[in-house]
Amino acid sequence: MPDQRSTKWQQSYPELYAELTPAQQQALDQTLGSHALDGMEPDRDLVSDLVDWITGKIDEATYNERAAARAHRSSTTG
Repeated sequence: MPDQRSTKWQQSYPELYAELTPAQQQALDQTLGSHALDGMEPDRDLVSDLVDWITGKIDEATYNERAAARAHRSSTTG
């Protein structure tokens, strides 16, 4: 049974959340919530990129490049 305190993103991507501290998990949830409020449904690619940025696996420039590529793909397919 899922933890009642976990968010839908934590339930959808537990393997990505596993490498984050509780404070990082909270920051990620807040960021994803903001995206959702802006009308964007966060998907695995976005969550993975945010986790990579939060944990220092990628820098901000790389994150922004990936975000721009996602936006471009979205605009050409939808």
